[in-house]
Amino acid sequence: MNAKHEIIIRASIGPISLKTLIQTTDYTAKGIYKAVAELHKQGFIIKVSRKDTVTIALSSSYKVAKTAELYFTAFIHGIDPKIFDQKSFQRIWQCLHRHQQVSIKKCQKQTGYHYQTIHQIFKTFRNTGLAEITCEKPLILHLTDHPVNHRLHELHQSEQHETITTGGYPIIKETYATPETIRKYLHNRHGRAYIYGTNTSLPHQEFLEILHSTTPTVTPEQVFISAIHTSHGVEETCVLLLKTGRLDMKKLLKVAKEKNEASIVGCYLDIIHSLASELVSQKTIDRFHHEKEDGKTKTWLKSEKQYGKEKWSIPYEKKWNLVIYIDIGAIRHTLRGET
Repeated sequence: MNAKHEIIIRASIGPISLKTLIQTTDYTAKGIYKAVAELHKQGFIIKVSRKDTVTIALSSSYKVAKTAELYFTAFIHGIDPKIFDQKSFQRIWQCLHRHQQVSIKKCQKQTGYHYQTIHQIFKTFRNTGLAEITCEKPLILHLTDHPVNHRLHELHQSEQHETITTGGYPIIKETYATPETIRKYLHNRHGRAYIYGTNTSLPHQEFLEILHSTTPTVTPEQVFISAIHTSHGVEETCVLLLKTGRLDMKKLLKVAKEKNEASIVGCYLDIIHSLASELVSQKTIDRFHHEKEDGKTKTWLKSEKQYGKEKWSIPYEKKWNLVIYIDIGAIRHTLRGET
């Protein structure tokens, strides 16, 4: 572990004064000053000066936060964070993570590294408990459930989100994202984020972006199911998703069945079919109706009950076993492109 690793680990616990840092480390003052200057230049830390005291704290970016968590987790498990500085370690770890079980030969094909380099990294994985042997000849490893592997996964995973943009003023971008992707958004833009309830809004000059947390896997079908339970989702988001043509109706039915939402989704598609048949086929309506939930009548958009109901909904309620509170006029408005 070098001075920069130690500073990041110490700062991950909480802000620390430069004086205290120098007094409680084995590194020289010169070495600490140099490491602090490099980390500050790289954007890892911020320095706050008050009178004669300089305090060091981690910057708010997602990458910095996850790197600090990785270093701290490794440290408390007796693993030297310096291994993470090796590009070969990171690439070989990603190879193992992607393919679950990997031999040296397969790893060579995936990474282009020499046999000796991979063999040495494999040894590091085994010695640190990050991987276990599944086969001796040929040597095959698989990653363990070690906490460090979880931190590495978080650091390397890509953003998963779907964004729906509505017109009008202000333009609204609704982004449905995984919890970890939202965490990344908040770290990188925390100074501009407004939090209300369990949602977050990020105002920009040209538009307002609203973040919604969704399942670990973000697909247009998952977004549709989430949006159908809000008035804005029913009136705009779901309509716009249908207009994009990106929805796979078989997948949508599968997700709806898993969440016991086939009746609500089917009813919505039925309504859309009556207004714009080119967006939803009758065959799709029939498939959903075949899978609708029987038993207790569900209430759809109970939050809109205060605005009452109209007679147009009665046939749909009987057909889908629902009590419906939606604004069909707003749906028509979006279908005409007047958002």
